[in-house]
Amino acid sequence: MKTMNSPQIIKLYDVVEDESYIYLVLEYCDGGDLVNIQAKLPNMVFPLSTATEYLSQVITGLEQIHKKGYLHRDIKPQNVILKNENGEKVLKIA
Repeated sequence: MKTMNSPQIIKLYDVVEDESYIYLVLEYCDGGDLVNIQAKLPNMVFPLSTATEYLSQVITGLEQIHKKGYLHRDIKPQNVILKNENGEKVLKIA
């Protein structure tokens, strides 16, 4: 199984399949997705500095995906997840 090694891409550890389902074993990200985070903000608006940092991380992740010759066909806030790492919030593309 090929995996991508980028801080902005969620790690895929394993794929398990049975008769009915396919299970993906992914890196644990404890910060929630952008939709849930945004819903908790006043007026549902990210501060400019936060929005700029998050967008920069998403662009970095997409750049890594494209460099490997892949295309993410479902970029949306639900597929951008935060992980708290050493006091920093790192975005992960799922």
